[in-house]
Amino acid sequence: MKSSVSVVTNLTTPAVARRSGKRSTNVYLTAENVDAARRMNINLSATLDAMLAEAVRQKQQETRKAELHAGIQAFNAFEREAGLFTDDDEYGVL
Repeated sequence: MKSSVSVVTNLTTPAVARRSGKRSTNVYLTAENVDAARRMNINLSATLDAMLAEAVRQKQQETRKAELHAGIQAFNAFEREAGLFTDDDEYGVL
């Protein structure tokens, strides 16, 4: 059975958190991975923060893509039903 290690960011006071824009949190990681990262001098906080930022960016992109797809589908349905103003014979006539 793999064991887990709790990693807590070292921010001593809420004032420090406000100034730095960071928040203390608990993260449970596999002990073997934490030990290997420490041996390699990998900054866990910076690494996890970068990975989380990328995951958030990807999720936001997926959400925007889904919203845009819904909007495009709605416009296409409207166009099929009502047509476009450029389809009018009088379009562009002064």
